[in-house]
Amino acid sequence: MNRLILIGNGFDLAHGFKTNFKDFIDDYLCDCLNNFYKGKDYQDPLVKIYRENKTYIHTISDPVTPLNLEENLSYFKKLANLKFQINSELFETIYLKYEKLKWVDLEMEFFDQLIRWKKNESAWKHTVSKANSDLDYLKDRLLEYLSRNTRTLQYHEPLDKFKTLFTENINTNELSSTVEEKTISVDSLYFLNFNYTPTIEQYLHEIRSKKPFQHSYIHGSLSGNIKPVFGYGDEINKEYKEFEDQRNNELFKHIKSFHYSLNEEYFNLIRFIDSQEYQVSIFGHSCGLSDRTMLNQIFEHPNCKSIKIFFHKISPTENDFLEKIYDIYRHFGNKGEARKKIVPFKMSSPMPQNPIIL
Repeated sequence: MNRLILIGNGFDLAHGFKTNFKDFIDDYLCDCLNNFYKGKDYQDPLVKIYRENKTYIHTISDPVTPLNLEENLSYFKKLANLKFQINSELFETIYLKYEKLKWVDLEMEFFDQLIRWKKNESAWKHTVSKANSDLDYLKDRLLEYLSRNTRTLQYHEPLDKFKTLFTENINTNELSSTVEEKTISVDSLYFLNFNYTPTIEQYLHEIRSKKPFQHSYIHGSLSGNIKPVFGYGDEINKEYKEFEDQRNNELFKHIKSFHYSLNEEYFNLIRFIDSQEYQVSIFGHSCGLSDRTMLNQIFEHPNCKSIKIFFHKISPTENDFLEKIYDIYRHFGNKGEARKKIVPFKMSSPMPQNPIIL
C-alpha cells in the first residue's frame, strides 16, 4: 500500500514560520503605512493613503509593526486630514475580517464575488477583470512576503517525529477492511505539497534512503519553474458550471484546473493514485473547497482506503479535528464512503510542533 501525504500551510506554521493569512496582511498594511509616513501619499491597486490637506504633515518616529498596526490605522479614523481608502471590492471584503480568515477563505471570497458579478451583466466584465488583477497583485505581494520570510527566519532542524510519521507502517486498525496483518509496510510515498515554501525539502534527503517517493509542488514554488497557482478549484460547484455559458475567459483566469494543464504535476498525481491502494495522511492542509475538485478525486478514488488527519492541538482540551472532518465530508458525494475512510480521533495524532512555538 502507498501513502499520499498532503502538505498544507499548517505544516509551515508547525515549523515556526509566520505564513498564515493574518501575518501576511499585517505585513502588507505595515508596509503601506511606512511608505506613507516617509512623507508622500501612497497608492497601489488595493489601497490609497493620502492627506486631504497637502500642507498637513504627519510623521512617526518608530516604524509601523504588527504590534502597533491597529493604533496607526486608528489615526485615519480620528484625523480628518488623513485618509485610508480601499480601492478594491475584493480587498475591502477581506480587510473587514482578515484577522480570522485562512488562505482558503480568500480564495472562497474571490469565487463568491465572481458569482455575484456574473449575475450583474451591466458591470461584470469590468469587475471580473479588476478582481483578477487584484488577486494577481495579492499573489505577487504574498510571494515577496514568503521569500523574505523564509530568508530571514533560519530553518529549524527537521523534527524527528515528522520523519517517523512519513515513513512508518500503516496500522491495519486504520482500515475499514479486515486484514490479518497488524501493520502494512508502505511501498511508496507521494508528497502532494500545496505550499510554495521549501520547508518539506529538509526531510526528503533522509527519506530517500528509506522509501521511494515523489514530491510535487502542485501549486508551484518560490524557486521552481512552475508559475505559482492561486485561485479557486471547485468545478463541482453548480455556480461554476454557469461560467462555461458565459463568453468571458476572464472568469477562468484563476480557476486552478486550467493551470494544472500547463505542467505534468497533476498528471503524475493521477498516475500515483491509479497505481495501487493508498492511505492519505493530512499535515496542515485545510481541505477547503478551493481545492475541491482535486480532493474529491483523491478521497473518493476506489484505491483510497483510509484518510488520517494529523490535527492541530491548540491546547490540552482544544483541537481542530472536528473542523477538519466537516471540511473533508464536503468533498464526498457518498457520505457513507467518508465514514468508512476517515480514521477515528482516538487512532489519530496531533501534528508535531517546533518547541519554540508551543
